[in-house]
Amino acid sequence: YVNSGTTPAYNVNTYSQGGPRAEPFTFSITEIVNDDFQHGVYSKGILGPYGDTSKQVIESRFPLAEQGIEMLRTKPYHAWGVVFYQDIFKRDRWTQFCYVWRPETEVFEICSDCNRTDDQE
Repeated sequence: YVNSGTTPAYNVNTYSQGGPRAEPFTFSITEIVNDDFQHGVYSKGILGPYGDTSKQVIESRFPLAEQGIEMLRTKPYHAWGVVFYQDIFKRDRWTQFCYVWRPETEVFEICSDCNRTDDQE
């Protein structure tokens, strides 16, 4: 992800999940942070102005056996999460994200209903 602002983001923390899910798909921030499949903190540092970082966004929790491969052929695979950070004024901020891979297109696309930020609330 990218810090598209002109000031640093402090105390950056990312929580994410992934897996085959039926559509329409939605999730809440509380659900992902409190879920047993939480994937932990990726960063406690600073992301500079216009800085970018790439981390493993998800760790799949379904089998890559025949059953798991069949799910990928029939259900969209979603990768979703939330990034928490503090802005230059030490305000707590968040960005919620979601991407989907559909068997018929075989590319990740932005989910239409799950991407938002705290200033949209």
